[in-house]
Amino acid sequence: MESEHLYGTASVAASPEDWVKVTARLACDERLHSMTVCDTSFGDGMRFLSLWSFWRSHRAPGAKLQIIAFSSPQSWAALKKGGADDQVPQSLRGLEAQLEAQWPDALPGVHKLSFEGGTVTLTLIFHPLSVALRQMDAIVDVFWLSDSAAFLGEAGGASPAGKLVRVAGARAEVVGLVDNNAQRLQGVLQQSGFEIQGARNAFKGFVRARLRDGLCHTRRSSFVGADVLVVGAGVAGAAIAWGLAQRGHHVQVFDPMLKLSKAGAHAGHFAAAVSPYLSKDDDYRARLSRVGVARAWANWSQLEEPARPIRCGTLGLPTQDRDIASWQEVLWSLGFPNDWAGWLKPEAASQKAGEFLEFGGCYRASGLLVKPNRLLPALLSHPGISCVEETVTEVTRFREGGCGLKTESGSNYEASVVVLANARNIGSLLCRLTEPGDFPKLERLQAVPGQVSYFDAAGFNGGPACVLDASAYWLPQVEGLLTAGGTYDLEQTRAEVTRQGQREIARKLSYFLPAHRQTLSNSDSAVGGWAGWRAVVTGRLPVIGPLYQQHDIWLATAYGSRGLTWAALAADLIGAKLNDEPAIVERELSAALLPR
Repeated sequence: MESEHLYGTASVAASPEDWVKVTARLACDERLHSMTVCDTSFGDGMRFLSLWSFWRSHRAPGAKLQIIAFSSPQSWAALKKGGADDQVPQSLRGLEAQLEAQWPDALPGVHKLSFEGGTVTLTLIFHPLSVALRQMDAIVDVFWLSDSAAFLGEAGGASPAGKLVRVAGARAEVVGLVDNNAQRLQGVLQQSGFEIQGARNAFKGFVRARLRDGLCHTRRSSFVGADVLVVGAGVAGAAIAWGLAQRGHHVQVFDPMLKLSKAGAHAGHFAAAVSPYLSKDDDYRARLSRVGVARAWANWSQLEEPARPIRCGTLGLPTQDRDIASWQEVLWSLGFPNDWAGWLKPEAASQKAGEFLEFGGCYRASGLLVKPNRLLPALLSHPGISCVEETVTEVTRFREGGCGLKTESGSNYEASVVVLANARNIGSLLCRLTEPGDFPKLERLQAVPGQVSYFDAAGFNGGPACVLDASAYWLPQVEGLLTAGGTYDLEQTRAEVTRQGQREIARKLSYFLPAHRQTLSNSDSAVGGWAGWRAVVTGRLPVIGPLYQQHDIWLATAYGSRGLTWAALAADLIGAKLNDEPAIVERELSAALLPR
């Protein structure tokens, strides 16, 4: 049936306040503990700011507002260029300043911004509308079709309206403007499974529709705030436990290495780098690494010193595998903003690094210096986390729901969800949960030992000012020590610091640190080191995802040499799915990480 108010107003413009008013009834429903709104065109951001302000005034603290908005990649300066600052009401200036402080780099992908202690989030999807709707993973309560012409495919191609149903929650609403496209919009929505709302539900100037009963394809999580058991207290387990505890879950973490300290096997691991990877075709690994670095900073920068990461930047230098021409070709192909990833000539590179360099390099400002021996204890000290200093010997799924763990002492633990984050030891627990051949990716899981070396910063003029990444990496000093790495030894059966490994690292450093070649040639130049294991699978992507459709058992493993990058990514991937939050990556990326 046609909306009776369809031709009542011919206006093609609506104020941000009008969009909020048309959604106010649902926003004020105290029975809803959270609401997810998808704005198909972020525009100048005023609709977001207005809805955020309304939410603060009308909802009790703790109620969650989740806004998803589509846009082309744009900087804050480009966003503000579209509208004068004096158009922002004084009442919204404070919220606008918070938005500006978190505005992401103008890079394609999904960017999550958190406000009000995480109770208000903005998930910006920097993709064309049709791509964004196809790749978005969320359960949406209200769709704002603020650009009906784009939505109806007038710029070419078919309308993506049918994709609304895929992510629509039960009784989801669609709001669009009454304009020259209103009649077509009604028809498209009806064909897609929405009922047009009549005069009783009319709001002047808007077309409104609601998802038909029985057409909802989304399923709400039954694990919001549920108890979780995490196996493994290394980088993977600690990050996931903290991310879930931040969302209100009570988490128990199991690892025999906790008997030593909360740093566990990383007690002697002073420094590591978290840097975005670049590839010419912007492959899955590159895209996921950008998200991982962004999430590491967004989450862990909340920690107190000395656990908080340092945003020092990463300077990628030429190697045999990627020479200067290859680096520059990658940057040209990607076309990313120069202030995010740009080429520096030798003199500028040397100044940025605080080291004399013979070659230029690619500087990525988002690179982080992380202190694992400080980070892990801080994460595991969250009041929502309790630690169990035991080895888990068995994982069980109960037919009536829930999961259980048995430890080496014979103790039993139960919870709604289990996360297996114990890297190379994951296979022994999976053997009772799966059949041979069920997960070929995991059957190829391989454990590779490696080491890093420590050098006295005083002997190297204090060391670099940023992360240097070449055939080896060279990190800024932490506690008077410079960390360099690393080695990968497929033949070695133990993770240990060896003289041979130290010499290999020193040789690699000599290639790009000419001022220190003489010092590095001394066999005793290293003053110590740290060794650990890396779990890897074919393809160099981690394995992160549910073991079953019920989402009660999760895997987080195969982090390889990017453990800290994937740790931050996994924490938010799992946390989002358990708590009905919009996903932090595109659907195709999360699918690439699944265990199967």
